[in-house]
Amino acid sequence: MKKNKPTKKPVAITMGDPAGVGPEIIVKALQKLIPDRKTTQNPQLIVADPGIMEKAVNRFAGTGFKKMFRDAPVFEKPEQVENPAPPLALYSVGRLDPERMRPGRPGGKEGRAAALCLEAALELVQKKICRALVTAPVAKAALAAAGFNHPGHTGWLAQKTDSRVLMMIAAGKFRVVPLTGHVPLERVPGLISASLLASALELLDQELKKWFRIKRPRIAVAGLNPHAGEQGTLGEEEIEIIAPAIAAGRKKGIEISGPFPADTLFTPERRRTYDAALCMFHDQALIPIKTLGMNRAVNLTLGLPFVRTSPAHGTAPDIAWQGTADPESMIRAIKLAGQRS
Repeated sequence: MKKNKPTKKPVAITMGDPAGVGPEIIVKALQKLIPDRKTTQNPQLIVADPGIMEKAVNRFAGTGFKKMFRDAPVFEKPEQVENPAPPLALYSVGRLDPERMRPGRPGGKEGRAAALCLEAALELVQKKICRALVTAPVAKAALAAAGFNHPGHTGWLAQKTDSRVLMMIAAGKFRVVPLTGHVPLERVPGLISASLLASALELLDQELKKWFRIKRPRIAVAGLNPHAGEQGTLGEEEIEIIAPAIAAGRKKGIEISGPFPADTLFTPERRRTYDAALCMFHDQALIPIKTLGMNRAVNLTLGLPFVRTSPAHGTAPDIAWQGTADPESMIRAIKLAGQRS
């Protein structure tokens, strides 16, 4: 393939957990995307253990992509990365033994490899060497075993950039945001506060305007309790916290409705009435969108000083390295990062 002059800086794509589906879906996604003219004009920089990626390419790629990978420039330091020629480059991080890596069974070594890739990619983005970040899935237990004291990408990125963030999952025009993230369900009621809701509503309104160019975003808010508390008979959070926060947001000019019972908030008719749904906890938001659009969904972090996206699924240890992983969510994550950066 003819190498074109890059028109933009590269997008950094992290390997994720090497024992998961990350390497496989990166190979499959780029193999499908690179023939596209827009993708070809700009480089994709894979931030990964070179041995692991070579193994994935040999197993999952066609002849053309194998040659492209072999011919791609390899960098090991940020200062070496200067407008690499499209369409592909590799940023080498770590030295795992690919033959000793256990597919579907990540441990501390795999977690550390994933963390190193994330740290390297963040440096590249913060130094403005790369224009956006796409992260492949990580195994939270493996990260913990490696001493990575965060349950995932989002909280770590927020801390490292001193940012107020929200996690959004988007499948086309269906967008959901959990107010509380990866925390035990028993802790959720104690975490919900008027200040947290006010901050989330303001940030969501701002980011819908910026990310999706919606002039006046419509935000629907889910209740915490069954039937949104049933006027206090099934819980009082809606009366005491959620409804007042909605009223305060309206006074600031944000178009907000709710709180609504979560069991009817995601019907086709109701989804047409809002641009994003703010939910109270992780599964309340993610179960409906993953049920309706798992392979089309993309995870994006709102509030960071740069664009960050990822597939909306995990490491899928049950199918890791078997050649059956669907790359569609990764394809959409890479496309969205390129479009928004």
